[in-house]
Amino acid sequence: TLYLIFVATLLAHYQTPNIFALDNVDGTLNPRLVRSLTDHIVGICAESSNTENAKQVFLTSHHPSALDSFNIFDEGQRIFVTDRAEGAEELADGSIRAAGSTYFRPIEPPKGWSKERWTVEHHGKNLSTWLLEGRIKGAL
Repeated sequence: TLYLIFVATLLAHYQTPNIFALDNVDGTLNPRLVRSLTDHIVGICAESSNTENAKQVFLTSHHPSALDSFNIFDEGQRIFVTDRAEGAEELADGSIRAAGSTYFRPIEPPKGWSKERWTVEHHGKNLSTWLLEGRIKGAL
C-alpha cells in the first residue's frame, strides 16, 4: 500500500520532476496489481502530456503483464529491450558497437501496420505472451 501511495504522489505532486524513473515497478506487487499500476501510470502520463504538469516516466520491469499496458502504435509510448553486445558489431550506419556495450532497441510494429492488422496477424496475442514465448529478441 505504501508503494502505491508513493507512486501516486510522484505522479500527482506539482513538485515532482517532469521526468523520473521507477526501477522494478513490479518488485513487490502481484501480477494483477502490476498491470493495474502500469495502466494507471501510462494513462496519467498520456492525459497530462499537453499540460504544465506533464510527466515522463521511465519504468523498468521484469513482469510480462507490465508490457500489456503500453500501446506500441502510440508515438508517445515506447518499450525498449536493453541488451549487451556479445561481440563487436558493425551497425547499418557504419559505426561499431563494442563488445560488452549496452544498447537499447525499441519494440515497434512493422512499418505501415495498423493495430488491427497486428491483432489479426498475431492471432490476438499480446506482448506479454510474446515475451513468455521468447519471441522478443534480447528480452529474457
